[in-house]
Amino acid sequence: MRFLEKINREQFLRIVYVVLLLIGSNMLLSNIPWTADAKIMTMVGSAIVLGGYAISVFKKRQLNTVKLAN
Repeated sequence: MRFLEKINREQFLRIVYVVLLLIGSNMLLSNIPWTADAKIMTMVGSAIVLGGYAISVFKKRQLNTVKLAN
């Protein structure tokens, strides 16, 4: 558990939320009878949401490094 000392609480919770999101989406996709088209649309939508989340995290991280440099 030494790695927990190196990351802050917000980053740890972000990791936990992403893992729970992946587990929940896997359960949803495996338990609902999908047609092929709906499954593709769901995967594309999930990729867009995760991509947007990643972009917002990177923008926030970049903003924090700019604040630290000033």
